[in-house]
Amino acid sequence: MLLYNYGEKYPALVTVEKAGVSYMGNEIVYLKIGNGYKSIFINASHHGKEYMTTLLVMNQIDYLVNKYQYDKELQELLNNVSIIFLPMVNPDGINIARGYAKAPSYAVTLGSSSQANRYMGWKANGRGVDLNRNYPMRWDYIQNDPGKPANMNYKGEAPFSEIETNIIKDLCQQNDFEICIAYHSAGEVIYWYVYQDEEREKRDLEIAKEISDLTGYKLIMTRETAGGMKDWFVQEYGKPGFTIEIGSSKYVGEFKQLPYSEYEKIWLSNRDIPEYLLKLVIFKLDNSNEQGEANEYVINREQLQNGSNGYGLYPIEQK
Repeated sequence: MLLYNYGEKYPALVTVEKAGVSYMGNEIVYLKIGNGYKSIFINASHHGKEYMTTLLVMNQIDYLVNKYQYDKELQELLNNVSIIFLPMVNPDGINIARGYAKAPSYAVTLGSSSQANRYMGWKANGRGVDLNRNYPMRWDYIQNDPGKPANMNYKGEAPFSEIETNIIKDLCQQNDFEICIAYHSAGEVIYWYVYQDEEREKRDLEIAKEISDLTGYKLIMTRETAGGMKDWFVQEYGKPGFTIEIGSSKYVGEFKQLPYSEYEKIWLSNRDIPEYLLKLVIFKLDNSNEQGEANEYVINREQLQNGSNGYGLYPIEQK
C-alpha cells in the first residue's frame, strides 16, 4: 500500500499504522504527519462512490511531506501539531463502487435497478451499511432508512455496529483531536452546524467561513443532520468539525460519480486546507489570553500563502 512508503521514506516525520481490517478483508490504514502533541483529523471516503476524496487526501499528504523538506514554517508547524489522515474509511465500498467487487447484499439492493452501471450507486460498506449514518448523534431520527442492507441510507442495526465506524471512534478516543474534517462529494458545500451552544456555534461558524474563503465552497446550515461522523465528533467532543463536499453540484445524485475532469479544480480548492488547520491550531495555542480563552482570528487565502506573524494569521484586537 502506498501509504506505507511514506513511513519508510520519512520515518522521522511520518508514522503509518493499520487501524483494522474491513468486513471484506481490506486493510484500513491511517497516516500521521508531524510530531506535535496537538492533533488534527482528516478522513475521506466514508461513502464508496465518493472515492475521489481519497485521491484528494493522498495528494494532500504527498504535498505536505514534500513541502516539509524545504519549508521552515511548515517544519515549525508540524513540530507542534500533528495531522492524522485516514484516506480510505470504506475500502470495501470503494471496490464495489468502482466495479471491482460485489458485496453479499449487492445483488439484492441493486439487482432490480435499470442502471447499466449499477455499482456506481454504491455508498455503503461491504455489509450494506451507510457508514455516515452509523454514528450515534441523533441516530434515532435518521430518515429514509430502508431498514435492511442497501447501497445507501441503511443506518445499521445500532450505532457503531460497523468495523469502520469503530475504527473512527477508537482514533478519536485515542487522540485529542482539536478539529476534524470529513471529506465527501459532491456539491462544493461545507456543513458545519450540529446544534452547538451559542459560544461554540460562533467559533465554528467563523472557522467555516475561513474554510469557505479558502475553498470557494458555500456554507450550509441544516437542522436535519443525524448519524454522521462530523455530527458525532462535534457533539461528543465539543470541538470543531466540518463535512466538506467536493466537486460540482451537477454530480449530486444516486448513480453519479465525480469524473476526473473535476479533479484539478478540487485540488486547487483544497490543497491548502491541512496547512490552514495547522495554523489555526497553533494560533489558538500560542495566543491565549489570561483566562485561557483563544483570541478571535481572521484567515484568508492571501494570508495563508504569504504568511503573517509567522503563521499567516491576524488576531482581532481584543475589546
